[in-house]
Amino acid sequence: MTYEAECGLGIIEIVNAVNLGDSRRMSMTEKIIPDYEHVFNGLGKLKDFQLVLNIDDSVPSVHQKHGRVPFSTRPKVEKAIKQLYSEDTCENPENTPTPWV
Repeated sequence: MTYEAECGLGIIEIVNAVNLGDSRRMSMTEKIIPDYEHVFNGLGKLKDFQLVLNIDDSVPSVHQKHGRVPFSTRPKVEKAIKQLYSEDTCENPENTPTPWV
């Protein structure tokens, strides 16, 4: 089941297939996947890690308005965001001030 099928937003489609066009590489991929099936199933999460972005202070920050979500898709988008929060896939950015948006 793809994430798009789960949420049904129809905005993006996540494809879980590799097609390199080279039969030798595909056969190697087919050999690896069964041995590491646990790696290719579900959503991987990086816990207890704080990402540090190195930002050049000489570059001025830019604040842009967020793109508006069309009224027709808002309920679907809100449902998808709530699902991401409930699955602990992402966290709420509230109270996280940053000059870069």
